[in-house]
Amino acid sequence: MRLDRSFKLALNVLFIGAAIFFFARSLDLDADTLARISPLLAPTNVAALVILGVANLLTQHAAWQILTRQVEASIPYCWSLGIWSYSNVGKYVPGKVVPLFIRSKAYGRFNVGALRVGYALFLDHFFSLLAAGVVATLVVARLPTLSAHIGSLIMVVGAAGAGLVLWPRGANGVTAGLARLAGKESPPALTRPCLLGCLAIHLAGLFWQGLGMVMLAQVFGAGGMADMPFLIGALAFASTVGMLSVFAPAGIGVKDLTLLALLSQVMPAPQAALVALAARLWTSGTELLIGFGAYFAMAAAAPRNS
Repeated sequence: MRLDRSFKLALNVLFIGAAIFFFARSLDLDADTLARISPLLAPTNVAALVILGVANLLTQHAAWQILTRQVEASIPYCWSLGIWSYSNVGKYVPGKVVPLFIRSKAYGRFNVGALRVGYALFLDHFFSLLAAGVVATLVVARLPTLSAHIGSLIMVVGAAGAGLVLWPRGANGVTAGLARLAGKESPPALTRPCLLGCLAIHLAGLFWQGLGMVMLAQVFGAGGMADMPFLIGALAFASTVGMLSVFAPAGIGVKDLTLLALLSQVMPAPQAALVALAARLWTSGTELLIGFGAYFAMAAAAPRNS
């Protein structure tokens, strides 16, 4: 389904406005809360968050490497990392095709066709959603506000998603069906090692994100390592909702509202708002910093015509 550009914009403005409203209502910037913000900006905390953010991006790129090799679209590692990192900046531009456009154009210089790049990007999103969905459903199902029956149903859905990687024929059938819905040709079939490897790598990426969420929660006095499973699941679920919201660049507004709602289940609303805002600044800030850094590094390394 294709949404009209003006309708996308209206939805985006609506959710950003709603996010601003609910965050403003939840925040309570008293002296104690403001005092907690300063430690977050300490060099050691900033450095730790940057390291975790970079580790997450490098882990996600490893999955991209496996997929491009599987569909015969691999290029030298340094260029692959640079192009992949810079193309992530494109998801902050309205319209979800920008990352594909950047990767297709760049990979074309290595004689890799746009169709194969599209295959790899489609499969990368599939595994990202699958990993996030598995973790999110298993954790969100335990929310105290859910009934036992609904929680069990959600856990069954999460387990079914995990089961796909053990059944290559089923996983390939799902990706082929999604491709047909999108009006595209079916991507190449994936092997069980590829399925397991991609899911494991994306789950590892969620682990780095979980450590970052624990750091943010501890800074604001809202949790510790014992809360890490829930914090991973909350961020994974919010990221999944944001990725599926095709009208919102990088899920802005939608992802943040979802994360705020989930965190509010286990911590006071003011702290939930601070953690959710800090999580957005951390994840988006790292992606944009690394993305633009990769662009300038590639520009400097590109051969110039004499």
